[in-house]
Amino acid sequence: MYLYFLSICLLFFYFISLKKVALKFSITDFPDKIRKKHTDTAYLVGGIYFFPLVFIYFYNYEELIGSLINILFIFFFSLIGLFDDKRKITITQRTFFMIFSAILFFFLILSNKNEYSQKIIFLNDVYNINIYSSVILYSLVLFIFSNINNFSDGVDGLVTNISITFLIILLISLNYSLEIILITLIYYFSFLYLNFRRKFFLGSSGVLLFSVVITIFFKNAYDDNLITLEELFLYYEFITLDFVTVILTRIINKQKPWIGDNRHLHFILMNVIKNKYIINLIYIMFSLTPYLIYKYFAFSFSFIFISNAMIFLIITYFINLKSSSRIFKNIN
Repeated sequence: MYLYFLSICLLFFYFISLKKVALKFSITDFPDKIRKKHTDTAYLVGGIYFFPLVFIYFYNYEELIGSLINILFIFFFSLIGLFDDKRKITITQRTFFMIFSAILFFFLILSNKNEYSQKIIFLNDVYNINIYSSVILYSLVLFIFSNINNFSDGVDGLVTNISITFLIILLISLNYSLEIILITLIYYFSFLYLNFRRKFFLGSSGVLLFSVVITIFFKNAYDDNLITLEELFLYYEFITLDFVTVILTRIINKQKPWIGDNRHLHFILMNVIKNKYIINLIYIMFSLTPYLIYKYFAFSFSFIFISNAMIFLIITYFINLKSSSRIFKNIN
């Protein structure tokens, strides 16, 4: 019960002082009327806002070394995002720090647990890999996963909704207490309220925090056979397809893949639908539904994956068509 009390007190403190902290350290986001269409200064405090949950999730006195490794890594990974929010570090710097810290962390955590080999199961095929291959694999997965989430962070609430929904699935799978799940929901809904009002934004720190927490939880659940790779792929397929489509489009147009633009599906949907709540519902529906169908109904992974991909392509085609016709009408 004390966790409830501490969480509510901390949230009250956040409401009073987090804005001042963001202003003092210049962790702010200003509108540019192109991609950033909010009207007032917003505060990029997602990593700070959700960080107390890290202590609630990972602190374990009986496994103190493992707990500290997890907490320190998540802190450092979020700090990379915080520096990016404040100083806009280069893609090369961010990539180096992300991959270096991920390799170091996974080596330490696997060594601490004496996990010198890893069994990977995908589509009924089994792959046995050693600790060094595991470290490289998990580091690449975290790096790619972080970028996919970062690419999706363009509409209020979108990454928060997608991440927290899957995080709740993982917490339930790992048998976390109802108290911890409720505290997660309190933080989730309070931040979502402020995010929809465009007071607080998730920022790179929040995106990276969610990415690393979900990666660690997924690894733990996967190691205990509580979740499968297929379920992860199906849940994140929709935003991954958007990520791949945008990257390929930029490469074809001879543009740098990491330079932001308005080609993302969520931006195009926003131009047509003009309702961020509906867009959030669309993304949650096309993320959660394939996962649930695969987990609870007798449909093959390939069928669901291809069906979801076809739906994505159809939506993208018609939304682009609709958006182009509106632009043509405005020109005329």
